[in-house]
Amino acid sequence: MKLAYVLAGIAGAVLSCSALAITPGGSTLVDFSDGMDGWTGRIGVPAAGTTTWDTTLGNDAPSLHTVYNDFLKVGLRWYTDTAAFTGDYTKAQSITLGLDVDPIHMAVGNSGATVAKDIYVDLIDYDHPADGYDASFVSFKLGTLTEGTDWQHLSVTLTSTGSATLPAGWTSTDSSGNSTMASDLTFAQLLSGVDEIAFRIPGTKQGSALAYDVAVDNISISSVAAAVPEPASAALMLAGLLAVGLGARRLRGAKR
Repeated sequence: MKLAYVLAGIAGAVLSCSALAITPGGSTLVDFSDGMDGWTGRIGVPAAGTTTWDTTLGNDAPSLHTVYNDFLKVGLRWYTDTAAFTGDYTKAQSITLGLDVDPIHMAVGNSGATVAKDIYVDLIDYDHPADGYDASFVSFKLGTLTEGTDWQHLSVTLTSTGSATLPAGWTSTDSSGNSTMASDLTFAQLLSGVDEIAFRIPGTKQGSALAYDVAVDNISISSVAAAVPEPASAALMLAGLLAVGLGARRLRGAKR
């Protein structure tokens, strides 16, 4: 069985209904100044670690801070299903998602040797599960994290919200080559019902468990509204439609 988001601890997400529409032309910045603000991170047993709202660490403080010994090798994940970050992405001309991240410590648990890890953003649709998953999702690699690099900003702008196929850089397969999208689902259809977004550091299937100390801050979404015809263009379009209608009416009258 492909584990994906079942192991990710997203019990609340499977209950989500069809997502609300985001506001085209709007933007949201979560800087965690008022708490976790609808975001959740990896949570484990006390020996494994957890995610906390850290008022002493951030870019600027506070931040969402995860200290976790990844015994199950499932990686890290920060996610939300709040209306500001979900909904119908196709209503906007483009969508930009970003975050600040600080890889304070990432190392092999038993040796202390540091490791570099990729970080992805996932767009998730729970209404159309892929084979073996409880959702369909697509992913984009934002970058590679290396311990000790301090805070860095990572982002992606999605400009092809109406595309049936995946834009360059986006993937719909997991590390084993299995599809993460339902076979009858297009990219645009997934974007029209985004139920959750997540920033994810994949787990390590082979080798030793990893120890993480990673903080995220200033998670953002912004969108460019779809183009609206100028008044003159709209008037010309309306006049054209009326002309077509009148022409069709005359044609029908001539046949009587």
